[in-house]
Amino acid sequence: MVTPVDIFTSLLQTYMAVPPARRFSARWVMNEATAETIRPVKDPHGAPVWTPRVGGGPGEVLRSEHELLMGLPVEIRDGTEGFLIENAKARELP
Repeated sequence: MVTPVDIFTSLLQTYMAVPPARRFSARWVMNEATAETIRPVKDPHGAPVWTPRVGGGPGEVLRSEHELLMGLPVEIRDGTEGFLIENAKARELP
């Protein structure tokens, strides 16, 4: 069973793996089921890792935009990562 601490740790490790110079333009890509799993997760200080965007939109994960990609088949389960982070300027998604 994947715990909220496991999810937070995995998110943070994935984010920190992005070179610092590219983090400003990075975005998370995930499907709706993964987004629903991440939304209630909090960091060790009790702050949510997912924050809604003022005025609507998908919100942010660890202060980086996220995009819902309905066709992404992988979800968070049994220790697998159901998300990825990419440089938004490097590749356009459908």
